[in-house]
Amino acid sequence: QKESSMPGVEEDLKPLPSDAFESVLDSDINNERWKKLGLKEISDGRVALLLMAGGQGTRLGVSYPKGMYKVGLQSGKSLYQLQAERVRQQEKLAAEMYGTSKAIRWYIMTSE
Repeated sequence: QKESSMPGVEEDLKPLPSDAFESVLDSDINNERWKKLGLKEISDGRVALLLMAGGQGTRLGVSYPKGMYKVGLQSGKSLYQLQAERVRQQEKLAAEMYGTSKAIRWYIMTSE
């Protein structure tokens, strides 16, 4: 028997039942349902975003996080700016659909 570093963990791990998940590739009907559910959660203020942006931009020749790097677009926008605009668009869509929207909490994790 294989020895686990955390006793009891392996026997507690089981695959999810097939009715506990769906693929977005399966059906446009399901996609619309998930979209509405997601926008409702945004409108109710129950959504947060965690952006795992580890690593500095040293290989890019900069001393700040890579997300702040301007990637050469005509707009001059950084990767963080592009993401922020996408997040804001989802907040607007939620407000249009449900009449109200709360801000999506956004956490960015970088390394030193």
